[in-house]
Amino acid sequence: MKEQISNRQFLFVLILLVIPTVIMYVGGIGASMAKENVWISVQIASLFAVLIIYINVKLGLRFPNSDFGQICRLLTGKWFGSLIILYYSFWQLFTGSTILREAGELMTTGVMRETPLVVFLAMIIFLAALASYWGVEVIARSSEVILPVIIIFLITSGPYQCLIWTWPILNRFWLMGGYL
Repeated sequence: MKEQISNRQFLFVLILLVIPTVIMYVGGIGASMAKENVWISVQIASLFAVLIIYINVKLGLRFPNSDFGQICRLLTGKWFGSLIILYYSFWQLFTGSTILREAGELMTTGVMRETPLVVFLAMIIFLAALASYWGVEVIARSSEVILPVIIIFLITSGPYQCLIWTWPILNRFWLMGGYL
């Protein structure tokens, strides 16, 4: 039996894949370079993420009965498409393992300091394996519930509470005739 998800569910799953990447990577790496202006980096990265999601959704609509590998091979040819799929697979493995590690370390350092890191990693891997066993339809349906909750959380907490997060902007640089 072939599992089917709607375009809306596909969009929600993509958004749920992008949000942790933007938060973990851009927040951590950007903060080391941009300091207090890291929010600008997050906004720019979010725009690129929206562009990538848009392209993926359009490709899904244009090739409704094809998976990612088939689409790559159709658009770029057999050999180059296979290289793209190989690169994408390694990138997903690297990104997933990095996010897994950072989420585990966040739980260890921020919530339960006495709990070993391996416990959190095992719980996250177990939940991911369980979701994979249940199938992509279950993941897609649960994304329709989880995404609105996350969006509400992001809007009502952190820097989005008020517009104060837009100040200071570039406070290391003078805006009027200053230095760089």
